[in-house]
Amino acid sequence: MVNSPYWFLGVDSLIDLVTLVVMFLIAFYSKKIYKLTGKKTYAYFYQAFMLAFLAYIVKALGDIAVYLVLKMNMTILDTILGISYISQWEMLIFSTFIVSAYLSLFIMQHKIEDFCNKAVLYLIVFLTDIIVIMLWQPFVHIVNLALLIFITIHFYHNYNDKKNVSAFAVFLSFIFLTVSELLLIFPFYSSAFYAVGHVIQVVGSSILLFRMISVLKK
Repeated sequence: MVNSPYWFLGVDSLIDLVTLVVMFLIAFYSKKIYKLTGKKTYAYFYQAFMLAFLAYIVKALGDIAVYLVLKMNMTILDTILGISYISQWEMLIFSTFIVSAYLSLFIMQHKIEDFCNKAVLYLIVFLTDIIVIMLWQPFVHIVNLALLIFITIHFYHNYNDKKNVSAFAVFLSFIFLTVSELLLIFPFYSSAFYAVGHVIQVVGSSILLFRMISVLKK
């Protein structure tokens, strides 16, 4: 991605590919579990991680487009303008999908069924997109962090009630995802935050994936 530190180029693309696959598999297994159990929770997980999967598809396509622009025989000014244009659209669509993904889980946990209340929440997505494009790209991670804190607290209470390995795995996975978003707010302070944030995101997502697989095996 455009914000990636130069020493992390290539590695970040590999990590994004792994993340993309993991997000898809979580969505895939969530749908299978929902069909088997009928539990609405898994329908929301399917929706959330399919949106996250689409977000990383957009990110991958944006990276490919930037690579193609760099390979073209264009002036420096045209290259800069081309990359800037691609980056803006990539961040706009990526932020729409990824914030919507976490918002889906937030809506699930708080059992928000009223259309008007949902509309107000999804307005957050629109406002986030505007701020991301016009003002400050890392703002999307602040919104994600706020949503993930609420989501993680919910899964902590769920673990506290059930006291089993499955509930702990879900809680742990969202701790990793929350820490990841926290680190991704500060890439301007240290490029290491960007790298570590993405690695932690993969770890958190993978824990959740293994939990979904274990549910199917029972």
